[in-house]
Amino acid sequence: MSQDSSISGCLSRRPLGILESFMFHQRDIGQRVGRDHWAFCIAFRLTFPPSIAKPIPCLRRAWQVLQWQHPALANTISSDSGGPYVTARPLDAESWADDTFVVDHTSTTARDLLRTLLPTPTATCHWLSASSELVLHSSHWRVDGVGVAMLLHQFMGALAQAAQLGPEAPLEALAPDSGRRLSLMPRIDDLSRPSARVGGEQDAFSAAFGEMQAKIARSGPGIGLPIRPGSAESVPGATDSALTRFDAATTAKVMAACRAKKLTITAAIHAAIVRATAGYLQNPPATAFTSVLLVNLRRALDVTATAETEDISTVVGSFFTGLPVCIESVLTKDGKRIKDFDSIADDLGQVYNEDLVRLLTARDGSGLTADLLDLGARYIQQKEKTPRVSVIEGAPPTETPELSSLCMIHKLVQTEYGSGSYERVTVDDIWIGIEIYNRYVQLHAWIWKGELSLGACFNQSFYEKDFVDDFLKRIMEELREGCGVEKLLHGDIHTAKI
Repeated sequence: MSQDSSISGCLSRRPLGILESFMFHQRDIGQRVGRDHWAFCIAFRLTFPPSIAKPIPCLRRAWQVLQWQHPALANTISSDSGGPYVTARPLDAESWADDTFVVDHTSTTARDLLRTLLPTPTATCHWLSASSELVLHSSHWRVDGVGVAMLLHQFMGALAQAAQLGPEAPLEALAPDSGRRLSLMPRIDDLSRPSARVGGEQDAFSAAFGEMQAKIARSGPGIGLPIRPGSAESVPGATDSALTRFDAATTAKVMAACRAKKLTITAAIHAAIVRATAGYLQNPPATAFTSVLLVNLRRALDVTATAETEDISTVVGSFFTGLPVCIESVLTKDGKRIKDFDSIADDLGQVYNEDLVRLLTARDGSGLTADLLDLGARYIQQKEKTPRVSVIEGAPPTETPELSSLCMIHKLVQTEYGSGSYERVTVDDIWIGIEIYNRYVQLHAWIWKGELSLGACFNQSFYEKDFVDDFLKRIMEELREGCGVEKLLHGDIHTAKI
């Protein structure tokens, strides 16, 4: 790993990895309005027991513990001497908390806070006193959704310890299982055992990758959501959000139906998104759904780990990428019929079930296989060339919505924290969002306390909130009907309070 520790005041620095570079340069989309495109935001609504009458000192201490466990939270991007570089600097706990822990008495909810957040050089933590929400905010190059969930699980453990031992307790006493702490995380390029594909081998894998890309190119313009009339050249405004969810009874029935169909809940949700999107007026000849499936690379990294890398934390960092996907003939050419739910779900399921360690086979008869890590650089370099938007001369532009699923978050985060005879801090609700400064709708799905939530983040310049609310409702109806679940008399889809 290329690293330089000669800069004054720096612990170390290294060039950005492939995924970090891609995510970092996405920030440019928001730069013209002074915002951070794709900056990630996650909120926990907490309830403290009566024994914790003043939670703020404990919250502040837990944030200090988290940075002590994961120094890379304080890493910044520097562009001196031919950068950009990821740079780690020495930082004491008090300075960290003074600079990055914010007690907010103004914002009413995390969704309100999202509209007003400005770019920051490091991750930040916000306590919203009005809604009792803890919010973690960071540029997406630094951490992904799964990583944020793991971070907040560790934060909550430290919070419970601080409540029991007191916020003055030493950092190491509040985080006894800190593991291997690195101020500068390795690049995923280094963790992924980059293969020495040379000469004919590179050509063979290039051909296989080209076939994957060609399938999407052949599909032509994809279906999408129509943006607000006349907004195509608008300057991005504030990020807004919408949220809906199934009650626990309906969620349980949907999950049971997915198991019976041998579908993941994520594939089923994505199929519902495809059908709901197709239900809006499309621009002929758009008939296919072309997008990317976001993939968590941590399991693939486990397979390729070496003795040197197996104990390195994958909490902080960008450990995801995307697989290009094309669902052909979602609409008939006359636009009057939509492909059925089961067929779309099966098509998506095949992609979601891909063996990421043997994703492509070389086209030279050698039997060599390439994993998603091998192809990461090639895919990221080609991603912006993949046709996603329906661009047809003279027709209103549309944009394909994307899905990020955190339906496993209930397996990463507990509903309450504490031990022994001490009273518990409870996590009552969760919300996930992302800053958006272009023309697409980003969807997030998660399950908490047995309820399936579907959130959407979008830019106000390009979509009305009523339109996005309607879109979410259509998705949930498509999911319920596609899974054969009857609608409850009192209504099983509701808007969350968080």
